[in-house]
Amino acid sequence: MGGINYQIEHHLFPSMSHMLYAEIAPIVKDACEEFNIPYNAHPTLWSAYASYLKHLVVCSEMS
Repeated sequence: MGGINYQIEHHLFPSMSHMLYAEIAPIVKDACEEFNIPYNAHPTLWSAYASYLKHLVVCSEMS
């Protein structure tokens, strides 16, 4: 998904190589759970696309 699935890791560690994001993702996820912070991730391109479409519907209903 072009690295977009590691957006949280990128913003936490912008100077870190993108090659390490998958390795640190479980650590970031655990920290989010510990501090009750939502960690949103999509395991497949299709689930990410479905989430995007759902977001579009919700936004269109709000306007």
